[in-house]
Amino acid sequence: MDPPVIGNERQARAEVARRTAMGLSYIKIYNGLSREAYFAIADECRKRGLQMVGRIPDRISAEEVALVGQASVEQLDGILLACSRKEIEARWLVQPDRYPWETLLDTFDAVKADALIESFREGAVWQTPTLIIYRIGSLARDHRLPGGRPVQYARRDYLNAWPVNPSRSCEFSLARTRRLPIACRVSRCMKSRRHWWENGLSPAAALRTATWHPAEFLHVSRDYGSVEPGKVADLVVLDAKPLITISNTTRIHAVMRRGRLIESAALRSMLEGVQGEVGKNAGGPR
Repeated sequence: MDPPVIGNERQARAEVARRTAMGLSYIKIYNGLSREAYFAIADECRKRGLQMVGRIPDRISAEEVALVGQASVEQLDGILLACSRKEIEARWLVQPDRYPWETLLDTFDAVKADALIESFREGAVWQTPTLIIYRIGSLARDHRLPGGRPVQYARRDYLNAWPVNPSRSCEFSLARTRRLPIACRVSRCMKSRRHWWENGLSPAAALRTATWHPAEFLHVSRDYGSVEPGKVADLVVLDAKPLITISNTTRIHAVMRRGRLIESAALRSMLEGVQGEVGKNAGGPR
């Protein structure tokens, strides 16, 4: 939910009602919402038993997000703004889909970060830092993919959309050198305060974060999130133990999707098909 569709309280309440009638359980919000619309959405979600998730709108403080009952915060853009020693001044520099990153990184305050994390903990606000976004930004100018993934599986138009143009080169240089380290630092603080990791994310914690925690947040742990009798059989069968090193999750032997087993030969065939489609529809791999 974002402007221009949602511009005032009346539109906000009507849209929440419309989506409730569709049978949805979550309302996701974005950066451009006005304060009037944001608090109206929060109120309607409380009344109708929906969870509000998404970004921290530019006109809303991170502390208000915790107080109003937003269930989760996606990405760290609004978090870094809230952790700035010059938060008020920095808010005047925010533009649509563009943050004053250099200012935010120069004025990052660990004490403010600790206080914010504590308010999130008390308000039971989940955090999805989406660190892969910062990682992609740090690799974008080299046209590389995270984790050494083969670039031939990425569509050419996707690669061409990466920010290698001069107007955004400065922003993604910051992603490479400064945004990712600070994002990781904030995430480590969050996880240590919630007792999720010590000295980095362990393989076991990484696996829980990818499986059990999402199922718990989405209230579907009865059917998903762990390997138990009676649960939906979505499994990845590996050739090596991921508890030894998390990189072993890439050594995939087979996949079971809703009880259907897809073995290694079929997986290879699927990858070849993807590569062929990329070459045919997007001018070939870059």
